[in-house]
Amino acid sequence: MRPEVLGGYHGYDGLRICELPELVIDNQLAKVTFKAIPTRVLVRDELSKNSFSYETVLCEEGCMRLEKYLVLRMKAGEKLGAQSAVVAESLGSGGPLSTKTICQDVREAFRDAEFPWRPYILRRYFDTRMGQALAKPEMGLLGSWVSFWMDHGGDIEAIYRLQKKLPDSMMEQMRAAYQRASEMLQTVNLHREGNVILRREFRATTMTSLGFTDTEIKGFDLDKLSSQEFQEIIRKRLGIGDAKANTSSPKQLIVSVEEAKQYVNEKGWLFKEKIGEGEVVIESPA
Repeated sequence: MRPEVLGGYHGYDGLRICELPELVIDNQLAKVTFKAIPTRVLVRDELSKNSFSYETVLCEEGCMRLEKYLVLRMKAGEKLGAQSAVVAESLGSGGPLSTKTICQDVREAFRDAEFPWRPYILRRYFDTRMGQALAKPEMGLLGSWVSFWMDHGGDIEAIYRLQKKLPDSMMEQMRAAYQRASEMLQTVNLHREGNVILRREFRATTMTSLGFTDTEIKGFDLDKLSSQEFQEIIRKRLGIGDAKANTSSPKQLIVSVEEAKQYVNEKGWLFKEKIGEGEVVIESPA
């Protein structure tokens, strides 16, 4: 989202706790929980550059960072309420920041890390990574959803403006796609269900492309198959034997990260791409 969503131009307004409707605050225990992750974020028309309210979603890592920040504020003596700013001017105060201060804080964080970037790079990063996710059919992502999350208007905004909310079924579809795509956004590996789902869908897509029927695919427990077992299924379908016996042309394997290290370091194989929790695609050097 744009900096002015978190803090208005004059610092009188900004995103409020109540605008994360799935966020639950317990001041007595200094505890923060989320009813659903990725969690919904409602942006009022006063905070939108286009003057129309919209919704976006905060990924799992974002929820984790926000939880720690809000807990720090409660432990500093602030009592968080529905109208408290999501990002406050100092621990314990609760007042919203101005857009200028938001941008200044982001720049300072970048400078501390020795990066010469401007705050807008974060929106470019989101846009670029979501563009990469759009190129992967297994993500189930639509360009109109990404535009809506970035406050760029489009078909989804028209639905939102007309109905004042998105249909629950559409919201859950969008949330599920965001969860899958968030692996490309996050900077840490959180070992959660989203990665398992992505791996399962990648495997199912691979098998479909090789002519497996839906019935055949359902006959395999795609979540529990090891990388070696899944690779053996693919080799049999392709009619090739042991990968070690076929060295006449480049081949690709789906292996665990630890197996990949051995192939790359000891046999000169090439890393191709990550496909979910703990698995990568590598290619033989031949």
